[in-house]
Amino acid sequence: MTLPLEGLIVIPISNLSERFSRQLQDATGFGAAYLSSSFRESEMIKANVAEAQSMSVASGRFQRMRDAAVRSDFVEAVTQPFVLLCLFGSVAVIFTYGGQRVANGSLSVGTLMSFLIYLFQLLNPIGAISDFFASRAKMKGATAKLGELYASPIETEQGIAHVPKADLTMNHVSFSYDDKLILDDVSLNFPKN
Repeated sequence: MTLPLEGLIVIPISNLSERFSRQLQDATGFGAAYLSSSFRESEMIKANVAEAQSMSVASGRFQRMRDAAVRSDFVEAVTQPFVLLCLFGSVAVIFTYGGQRVANGSLSVGTLMSFLIYLFQLLNPIGAISDFFASRAKMKGATAKLGELYASPIETEQGIAHVPKADLTMNHVSFSYDDKLILDDVSLNFPKN
């Protein structure tokens, strides 16, 4: 009785936990990358008097990381008491049903106690199943990017790249970055060799 009920609730919750764990991992990666970049570019940030803007961006990234961690922990905090409720609820139901049968005389007290002892021995393994699904979901969420990396095709060497034996010419080249024009109508000629 407990195992199917637990499965109906724990498996969807573990899928939710996986999604939140992936969000937490992404937020942690973005936060760490921004922090590392900020440390490397600290002189540039100070030279451009951009400390307030940098702190604002960092604060937003760390807030997203905190929110993802809170969601992930909330799911885990809800799952564990629910599993315990199911387990001890089933003990209460069996104890009540068994008590009625003992009162009717159709079951002996010793048989009821034996059944309850066996049931108590199953509580830890059944609880471990829900812990397994929760840990598995967190692991899947945390390692999702590694799975994407492993799924990417392997690059193969095709030999030495062919370099043309001619001049390289760039005519009327323009380049912009974040809608800010960097190069405008530049022409260059690189002679061979």
